[in-house]
Order: sequence, then structure tokens, then C-alpha cells
Amino acid sequence: MPVKLCISVAVSKPQRLEALPGALGASRRMVEWAKAAGFTTESVTDATNGTLVTVANLRARIMPLLTNVEDVIDHFIFHFAGHGFGREAEDQFLLLSQWRERPNEAIRISRFVRLLQFYQPARVSLFIDACRGPSDAEVEGSGVLDRPEEEAVEFLEDRFRASVAGKQTYMIRDKASGEAYCLFSSVLLKVLSGKYPEAIDMRGAEKVVTSAKIYGAMKKHLPIEAARYHVDLEPSLKPSFVAPNDVYTHLPLAFEPPDLPIPSFRLPSDETPPPVLDREWETSYIARQNADHFKKAYALEQRPTHFETGAGLAVIGEDREAPIVVPIVTPPSRVEFDNHVENGTWWRLAGPQFTLTAPSNEAPPQTDEV
Repeated sequence: MPVKLCISVAVSKPQRLEALPGALGASRRMVEWAKAAGFTTESVTDATNGTLVTVANLRARIMPLLTNVEDVIDHFIFHFAGHGFGREAEDQFLLLSQWRERPNEAIRISRFVRLLQFYQPARVSLFIDACRGPSDAEVEGSGVLDRPEEEAVEFLEDRFRASVAGKQTYMIRDKASGEAYCLFSSVLLKVLSGKYPEAIDMRGAEKVVTSAKIYGAMKKHLPIEAARYHVDLEPSLKPSFVAPNDVYTHLPLAFEPPDLPIPSFRLPSDETPPPVLDREWETSYIARQNADHFKKAYALEQRPTHFETGAGLAVIGEDREAPIVVPIVTPPSRVEFDNHVENGTWWRLAGPQFTLTAPSNEAPPQTDEV
């Protein structure tokens, strides 16, 4: 009988690394979504005090699902939330509880995927919410699974990861409630639930969420959501499912994904927020803040940093009580104010020969930042 399986792993307290309580919530909600979408689920976490997530207990929980002889695996989802790092462009290590003292206590994605081929699933989705930054940690990693006698068969693979190679991903803390949210998993759950218009496809009269639609919605909305918290996050998204075998779920779905908390704002003194910080006000505020940021960045880019043919001579200095003596210049001959900046004033000299004496104490005119 064809079955759909979803395994979610969360490691919130790995050795010698910052705790990630948001991983537990991400895993719990992923399992809730998968059950609503008709998947058989398994959750492996360190939510209970003293519980470790190890290669051994992962193998013990996953193998029975993969080896049921009565089942043909139509779709296998593997979700991980926790710490990780990348050693090669495509490979990744997902750190388990005892990764520091036991070099094999990590999931090495390349080995895991290779061993998974021996269980012959038709489609595999990797949802990896972990960093891919470089590391020199002494970690070998494990493929977790046993190797059976069957032949390996390549499958269609959707590989959706929180960040591109060499980059980090993020967890958001809600100061009001104390709850934490993994940014990538939270947005992914909204996409999988059809909460963004870009995530929805039509198959006849039915609304569905498909592989390609997940790609488009995540590509658009994850960077936008990340920008709300002033971080830069570009996901690595590689869909491969093709119609008609590209459907993740049919809508509507009996699952409600969480909203990320509204960020804390540093408001200017002349602005008062509404009594309730709703998304419309927040979006408007962030847009204005970003506009100000880009205006300032653009203005700074206009400052000359070197001389080129035809640029003439530039003199930069600081305000002083004593006059600044400028030497005789042959040509140009005219002093023109070019730009006023916080750490000095740029001047442009042009025209026939002249002798330039000390400038007056009169301040140059101010210009608006553009």
C-alpha cells in the first residue's frame, strides 16, 4: 500500500552550543501539519529533560517505518531543526546531542540520502532548518540508516534548506510570550498550509500546494520575513517533483500555522505606534525605515575616494579655529562646494590659474540627502 511518511528531528540542547528552544516548536508544528496532510509521522526530539537525540535512537525510530514490507513509500519527508554546518557546497552536517565528544553523532546529508535510496521511496523532501556556515569541527557524521540487500534506486528529491552554502539561519524570540520560532520552518509551514497566494496551485477545481509553488512562495516570502528582523536570509531551494506527482497537500487543511512575532521597533521621538502593532502598520514602518537606510547609503556612496582623469583636485579637512592655508593652484581656478558630510567637506577646484587664500568661516550650504 502506498504511504506517506514524515520524520521530524529537533535538537535544542546540543553540547557546547547555544540552546535553540525554537527547534522544538518547529518540530511539533511540522508533525501537526504532516498529520493533517495525511502523513504517518515520527518525532525525535530532546524535549524531555535528560533525553538525547542520538544516531542510535534515530535509527530505532526511523527503520521500522522504512522496512514495513506491506508499504510502498510514495513520499518521505525528513525535517530537521537545530544546529548545523557545511563542509562542501552541497553537503551538510546536522548536529545531534553529543556531537562534540562523539564525531559520528551528526547526520551527514550526503550519506543519509545515499542510504535512503536502498529503501526505494518514490519522492523525498528534505526540509533542513540549520546553518550551513563553515566549521573546522572534528565531525565525521553518520548516514543513520542500515544498508539493506535491495538495490539502490534514485528518487525525485525536493531539497529545501534554510540558507545557501556558507550562510546562517535564524531563530526569533518573542519577548512578550517567551516563545521562540525558527524562521525558516515558520515560513515553510505557512507555505505548506497555503497561507500565501503564491503557494496555491489549481488542479481542476481543487486547490493544492505543489513543489514548484513551495519554491516560488519561499523564494519571495522568506527574505521578506527575515528583513522584518533586520537579517538577511536567502534559502537554498531545489524542487524536482513533476506533475501530477508534485502535490504536498490538498486545501483547505485542518492546521493553522503560527504567525511570527512582531519585531521590536526603535521609534523616532516624533512617531507614535498604534495601540496594537498590526502587520499593515509594521509593513509601512519597515518600508519607511528601509527607504531612509537606502537614501543614506546612496549619499555615502557619492563621496569620492580617489582621483580619476578630469576629476581635478579635492581637499578634505575638518573644521578648525585656525584658517586652512591652501596653496597656489594651476589650473583649475574656481572653488566650488561639492558635498558636505559629517567628517569633513569636499571641495572641487576648476578654472584658470589663481591663488587661493584661507576660506572664510562661513559654513557651506547644507544639502538634502538623496
